[in-house]
Amino acid sequence: MYEQAEPVRSPVSGTGSGRTTGPPPQSPTVHLSASRGRARYGKGAADKGEEDQETSDTYEEAEAVKRDATDTSADGMYKGAANGRQALCSFIRSRRICLAAATVAVLVVMGLFIMFFINNKEISQLTVTVNDLKRDLENMPQRDVDNEQNQTAAMESLLGITKMPASLSLQSVLEQLQADIQQLQVEMGAKEQMPQAKMQQLLAKDQEIEAVMQQLQNEMAAKDQKYQAEMQQLQAEIQQLQAEMATKDVRIQHMEQRDYIERCENGTLVTPAGAFMSVFGDRQLDLTATFSSAFRTTPVVTVGWAVLDHFESDVDGNGNIRFRANVVSVSTTSLTVRIGTWSNSKLYGASIHWMACA
Repeated sequence: MYEQAEPVRSPVSGTGSGRTTGPPPQSPTVHLSASRGRARYGKGAADKGEEDQETSDTYEEAEAVKRDATDTSADGMYKGAANGRQALCSFIRSRRICLAAATVAVLVVMGLFIMFFINNKEISQLTVTVNDLKRDLENMPQRDVDNEQNQTAAMESLLGITKMPASLSLQSVLEQLQADIQQLQVEMGAKEQMPQAKMQQLLAKDQEIEAVMQQLQNEMAAKDQKYQAEMQQLQAEIQQLQAEMATKDVRIQHMEQRDYIERCENGTLVTPAGAFMSVFGDRQLDLTATFSSAFRTTPVVTVGWAVLDHFESDVDGNGNIRFRANVVSVSTTSLTVRIGTWSNSKLYGASIHWMACA
């Protein structure tokens, strides 16, 4: 049988392959053959040996070509990957440099803008200050003139020389000045005495106010003492009332805990006339009484014999009087009493008195 060897292809030529351009080498297709069967002798055996030798040589050449092609492809792929990584790293480095340069440029522009803004503000403040100084310098001569005029007018009004006649001598002027000075001293003394009098009046008023305050304090102290005494008395009364209330509470608790009767009600039950005369033997009759108002709980009922009417049993007057009465049922609104007799008793009628308490 024949086996076909795998064709060996060279890698594609290009910039990333690391090889120069040119026609790819052609790898011949090698056919391998193997024989199975019996051994041959003579000329046929010699021909077979030569054929086997040629086949083995061809196989070794194909293996060598395959190894060369595989090594060449691996080298090309490794070099292409290295070139790709180098290109990527160089791109990233250039990108980082551009970002850093842009950041520095933005920071520089912001700093210049801030400096420009601050300088403009300081320049405006300096301009205002310079204008104020110029205005003050321009107004200074006018202020000096006004001050001199005011001083001159004050001196003239003080000395009284504005309307002084020219014929007056220096002696008269001095005398007038002395008189004015004395008048001023008198006025000053009067003015000094007036504050002293006012001060004395104020001191007197202060003393009066202090006396009133002292009196008020004494009155307040007396009232405080009185109020404290009243408060103590009230506290004692409150404590006494609290003790009495506690005692009453205890009594109320004791009263609530013990049994007590809220109310009682009584009445009478009467049998009809001749109700037990019709037959002999055991005879009985139920009578019911309704309460005027319902009790809070089921009452306790007590019955008693009020009236009993009976005939004699025999002609000679010998006979037994047989009579019974018992409570059959009791509720909060009514009660039932059963009245009866037995044997040959001739009971004509009866009256029962009852009392219910709860």
